Amino acid sequence: NVSEQQAALLRRGDTRTLSEVVEHFEDSLEGESRAVYGFEGIGRPLGLVVRENSLWKFGVNNL
Repeated sequence: NVSEQQAALLRRGDTRTLSEVVEHFEDSLEGESRAVYGFEGIGRPLGLVVRENSLWKFGVNNL
């Protein structure tokens, strides 16, 4: 749930928005590893969308 994820970021003292975290996480992934981390392309140039819970499981915990 996005609001729960945002609240967790704030508790960590992370003032980035979820979209900024997603962009950071996207930038940290290369090639085939994107599939492993639960990303799906939706036609946004050089951009991918995080499936529900993928940001929480893999992104926030590893930033």
